[in-house]
Amino acid sequence: MNANWSRNAFVYLLILVAGAALFFNIYRPDEAPEQVSLSQLARAINAGEVESIRVNGQDVQVVLDKNQPPLLTRREQDIPLTQTLVDLGVQPDKLSQVKIQYDAPSNGGNWLALFINLLPLIFIAGLFFILFRQTQGSNNQALSFGKSRARLFTGDKPTVTFADVAG
Repeated sequence: MNANWSRNAFVYLLILVAGAALFFNIYRPDEAPEQVSLSQLARAINAGEVESIRVNGQDVQVVLDKNQPPLLTRREQDIPLTQTLVDLGVQPDKLSQVKIQYDAPSNGGNWLALFINLLPLIFIAGLFFILFRQTQGSNNQALSFGKSRARLFTGDKPTVTFADVAG
């Protein structure tokens, strides 16, 4: 009985985790910052509209003046953002007025994405595990269809006739 309860609890837990992963994958917040190009960012810096920039990996979040919503852009791989902005024509004195903050990229999202991608494989492996445990309990009857169940007849056992049983 205890093994049956743990098996059912495992299945319910697996269904709950799959449902939660599906829910969080579908219902993401719609309030994403507006995407802009790096050249638009360079024009905004030259115009003096940018208050600060936060760089997290490849993502660049731009905070503008005058209570405007933040903007989002992506920087080039292995090239510093300041060099890219200077190459796009940003004046160095304007760039020095902007606060630039670099954050370490987080790896938590990568683990969640990996778990969501491996979830069907884990589910199928759990299903196979449960099926194989059930077939072990039935004495492997599924694979014994070609085997004979003939028994050796010995004469020392008395035979039972219909008259003995019917009375």
